Amino acid sequence: MKIWLFFVVSFCLVVICKGQVTWHQLGYEYYIHTGGKVNYQAAVSACHSMGATLARIKTKQVQDFLMEKIKMLNPGWGYYYIGLNRINSSSTGFQWNDGTMVTSGYTNWYTGEPNNNGGNENCVMLYYVIGYSHHGKWNDIPCSLNKRYICERSVGE
Repeated sequence: MKIWLFFVVSFCLVVICKGQVTWHQLGYEYYIHTGGKVNYQAAVSACHSMGATLARIKTKQVQDFLMEKIKMLNPGWGYYYIGLNRINSSSTGFQWNDGTMVTSGYTNWYTGEPNNNGGNENCVMLYYVIGYSHHGKWNDIPCSLNKRYICERSVGE
């Protein structure tokens, strides 16, 4: 009986549950994790396990695409880690996880952000809260907070 139960649980984890991961394509493939919340490092590891990184939102087109996909998956609210981190204490000291700096180009910070409140807000999240002024905006937060996340990978990985 124990062996049979182990087989069923393993089957779920390997075949059924894994099969529920849906990738959305727009140049790259994006996975929006709407399940349990994790800290930044766990989000990075989860994306890495799927051959991906946390998502880079470098254009309004990608931002709008992801907001629409989140709406389809989770019409309520959620906060999502993205692949942007503080590398120095200035308000422009942010770098995408591919090494490019956020000194020009698209950004979507909430009013007054990034503010490095408490001196340890080194990670960035995307707000998804319909009906609120910060909906779709970015905020710098401590990396220890538990949030959902968005992964990105090359098509066909």
